[in-house]
This record gives sequence, structure tokens and C-alpha cells, in this order.
Amino acid sequence: MVSALPAANDRRQLQQIVAGLTEGVILIEPDQSIAWANDAALSMHGVNTLAELGMTVDDYRARFKLRYRNNRKLKKGHTPIERVVAGETFRDVTVEVTPLGKDDPEWTHQVRSLVLTNEAGDPECLVLIMHDVTERFEAEERFETSFNVNPAPALICRLEDQLYVKVNQGFLQLTGYERADVIGSRLSDIDVLADCAQADEYRPRLGRGESVPQTEACLHLPDGRKKAVIVAGQPIEIAGAPCMMFTFMDLDPRKGVEEELRLTRAKSQADFESLYNEAPVPLHSLDSNQKLVSVSDRWLALLGYARNEVLGRSITEFLSPRTTRVLSDRHGNEPVETGSFDDCDYEFVKKTGELVDVSVSARVVLNEQGRVQRTMVAVIDVTERKQTEQRFQKTFDLAPIPMIVADLGEHRVINANRAFLEVVGRPLNAVAYRPLAEIGLNDTSNGRPDLERLLNGTNGLRERAMTVETAAADVLDCLVSAEKVVIQGKDCALLVIQDVTERRQSEAQLFEAIEAVMNDTTWFSRTVIEKLLRAKRPASARSQEDKTLGALTKREQEIVGLISQGRSNAEISKELTLSLSTIRNHVGTIYGKLGVHNRSGAVVWARERGILGSTGGKSPKTKKS
Repeated sequence: MVSALPAANDRRQLQQIVAGLTEGVILIEPDQSIAWANDAALSMHGVNTLAELGMTVDDYRARFKLRYRNNRKLKKGHTPIERVVAGETFRDVTVEVTPLGKDDPEWTHQVRSLVLTNEAGDPECLVLIMHDVTERFEAEERFETSFNVNPAPALICRLEDQLYVKVNQGFLQLTGYERADVIGSRLSDIDVLADCAQADEYRPRLGRGESVPQTEACLHLPDGRKKAVIVAGQPIEIAGAPCMMFTFMDLDPRKGVEEELRLTRAKSQADFESLYNEAPVPLHSLDSNQKLVSVSDRWLALLGYARNEVLGRSITEFLSPRTTRVLSDRHGNEPVETGSFDDCDYEFVKKTGELVDVSVSARVVLNEQGRVQRTMVAVIDVTERKQTEQRFQKTFDLAPIPMIVADLGEHRVINANRAFLEVVGRPLNAVAYRPLAEIGLNDTSNGRPDLERLLNGTNGLRERAMTVETAAADVLDCLVSAEKVVIQGKDCALLVIQDVTERRQSEAQLFEAIEAVMNDTTWFSRTVIEKLLRAKRPASARSQEDKTLGALTKREQEIVGLISQGRSNAEISKELTLSLSTIRNHVGTIYGKLGVHNRSGAVVWARERGILGSTGGKSPKTKKS
């Protein structure tokens, strides 16, 4: 109660002062009549005059229904205006106000009372002071609704006494707690920062009302288990009291995925190591300092070491001095193996000291700074291949027949033996790595594919007639045969060259003699002439001619023989007792099969092959020699 009520003039001045306040003020006489209300109080009830507010306490109760925020209706005698009339003083009573004719509250008032007494101490004036907290409570309701339906687990702790005042369904589902177990319990009972590495740093922040950054922690569950979570704290106010809202994210799914990923990686690593170690080719890995960090079983078997004898050692310890010098000259001060490369020839040293020829391919893994992090290297033992190539080289060099090796990709000579160099009269450096067209080897067959196309064919070459030009500008007749070979991993052609210049000269002399003798064939028997004519043809040509002759029917062979004697179609018709038109048809067919265009061409073809008469008719008479 407040004593010493002001005089009437002072009371009017007090009303003028109160009229300008934002708080609502209602003055009530002891007889329960409402004496005065300021504009804020009228506005808080949606009226403009005191009469609309109510001239008495009963009028006020009839015009406005009041209830607590828990929807409990205030009974008669318990409304704030009735309580102040009864002389009761109270603070911060929150009520919802519903005007007459409305079903739902329109305002929320926070009310306190003040009793003014006279000099005798008797109540002289009763005062209700109210705040319109409608917006605040509507915002709190919206927050409450959002908080409760938010699937993210959340918990609100009042900082003043560290009591939990709100919890949503998400937190209850996350932990298995009941709402009654949480509301009213303390932070120490359900410690959201338990097992947090930064707990000593973050707990003082709670005392200062500062936010708590995201951090990993463990919640102790009702059944005794622990749940890994990420927790964060954000300061808020609830009903004017400083609070901290904790939000949580369940880490169990992520932990499960991480564990599954870890197991998968571990299995993949184990599978990789198993495949790596059991790979059918020798493998090793080097760190940035070119030291061995892993080797496969085949690598160890190749060099004869145990794994614990090589790991951590520099790769240079297993290279021959010659290979080390070559690599040092190539890379200078750089690591021995820098960059990715394929099929480089190295010499490794076995534990026994024996050298092993290998072909090395590498792939380099770089770090974020672009520096070498690891080098993966595959090693292939090429000792047997090298030995085979050496044996081939010796045989190749000592062979008495001229031979060259050409690269089928670039069509260049990559090697030539001594016999070839002696034939052409050139040193090796004048022949090696030169295009085939520039070493004097030429195809003499007109209208045939060029040499490069022949070499790239699938059937190779067999006794191809060619010429070779020597350093002295002599042209040699040759027969060239070729086969595909693989040398140092490249597709090549081995060309064997047979010099037939002298044989061609002897044949030419023989042919001249035969031609001279054949100027008068009457001195020779038919058999001798045929043999002489056949001698003019090389074996390869005669083979092809035999095929052409075999394509002729027996009748066509008879006609060819008569044509070679110079018989006309009419004479052949009479000789074979065939019609003239039939003979003409046969002659046309014969031209096509022989590849000639007229009668003289057929005569030449037949005489070159020793066909001098009919095989079925009468043979020409010859004089006895």
C-alpha cells in the first residue's frame, strides 16, 4: 500500500502526468466505481471512453472476459480488478482479455496493482497498472509452435537457475527421455556438454550468456548408453528471462557411414595390397626422396631380397653403376625418377650381384603444391629378350646374305648387316635411319604397289624383283623377300636381298643365243625347241604361266597351238572340223584368258612358252637333224 494520498489538486495533476504514460492505468474507488483511465488503458481494451470500459467493476467484468494463458477462466473474485478492490497487491499477473461478443482473446495484459491510502491508512484509491504484451506473447506462441514442431532436436535452459524450461519432440525422440524427465531438471542432470573436448572453455560462456559454437559431445541416455552429437547454443529470452537454446545433430548415422567407409577403405586397401603384392609383374613405389615404400612379391623374387631388406632404402642402391650414371646425366640434380615415362631400359642388380635387364614404366603422384608425393613403378624383366636380340644381332651381322631391318611405322632403315654394306659400298651411318626410298632400293615391277605398301601387307614379300643402286652408281638386279619381326617392341620388317645380277646376265646371253638359233627352227626337233623356250622363263614366271595355261580348256589349247603355227581361223576350222563361228568364239575367249588383244599377241605368248603346234591335231613336220 501507498500512504498519504495526494490532495484533490495534486491528484488531478497526477492524472495529467499518468495520462501520457505508455502503461495503462485505471483508478478505482473503494466503492468499486471506476474513477478514471488513461488513454493507454482505453486503447488496451479497444474503447475510446470510460463508459465503454465500464463505470464499475461489475460493468468491466460484464464487458470483458479474462482468463489465464493456460486457458483457465478466472472465477469471480479472482480477476485483477476484483483483487485490487479487495485491497490485494500483486505483480506481473498475465491475463488474456476477450471483449464482449468475441470468442477468442484479442489482447494479453501483464497487470500489477497499487493501493493508495489516506493519512489514516485506509484505502482511498485503487490502481491497476497494465502492459500490453500481446505482440510479445504472440511471438512467443509462434516460437513455441515452431520450436515444438521443428524436427531438429532442441532444448532450452534458463540461465538464471540452469533449469530446463522447454524441450521439443525431436530431442525426446533422439534421447528417449520423457518430457517430465527434462522439464525442471538442471543442466548438471542432463549435461549437453558431457565428453566435449572444449567443455572447460564453453561452460564459462554459458554463465556469461554467450553463444556456444558447434562442437562434438556425448549425451548420456536414460538406458545408460551414450549418443554422439554435435551441439550448439544460442542465447534467447523466454518470458523476459535470459535462456540458452541448445540444438543437436545426431552423429550416429554419420559415424556409422564413417565407420562403414573406414571398413570399406581398409578392405580396399587390403585388397589393393594383396593385388599389388601378387601382381604378375614386379612393382615398387617410391616416396618423394626416392626411397622404397612398397614392393611386390615378384619384385622381391626378381632381385632375390626379402621385403624387410629393401623398404626404406634408396632405389639407386638396386641400380647398376652404368644405369645410375645415365640417369644422373639425364636428370642432373633432380631425383632419379621424375615425371611419368614408359619403357625405359634399366639395369637392376640382384642380391647376388648379377645384372638384370629390365624395362621400367612409371607414374608420378603429385601433392597439392605440385611436388612429387609418390612414384608408382612397373618393372618388366627383359633379360631373355635382350639375349635373343643379341643373338639375332650377331646372326644378322655375320649372315653372308645382304639383309636390312626397316621400321614399319616410319619406313626407315634401322640396321643393315655387313653383307649389305659391302654390296652397296656404303658405311652403316650412310644407311641407318634413312628412308627406304633413299638407300637405292627400288621396285622394278610396273604398276605394282610401292615398297612401303608391300612391307605393310600381311603376306610379306617373296622374291620380289628389285634393283639396288650402289655407291659407285652401279645398278644391281635383286630378288627381295621380307618378313615382319618385332625388335625392341617395334614392328619391323627383315628384308633379305639376293643379288642375281650375274645370273640375269648369263640368262640374257643364253636368251640371245636361243633367239639366234630360233631364227630357223627347222634344224631342231619340236621337243628341243620347247625346252629352249621354257629355259628363257624364270621358275617363278613359268609357275604363273602354268596356271594361265591350265585355265585353257583342251580345245582352247589345241587352237592356241595352231595359232602359234600361223594358221588362219578358216584353216583351224577345217583342221578341227568346227564351224568358223565356233572358232571365232574360241579365239575371243582365248584372248581374254591370255590377256592379249590380237592374234600376233597370242602367237608371241604361245611361242614364248614353247607351244608350237596343236596338242590334239597334227603336229608340224620337222626335219631330222
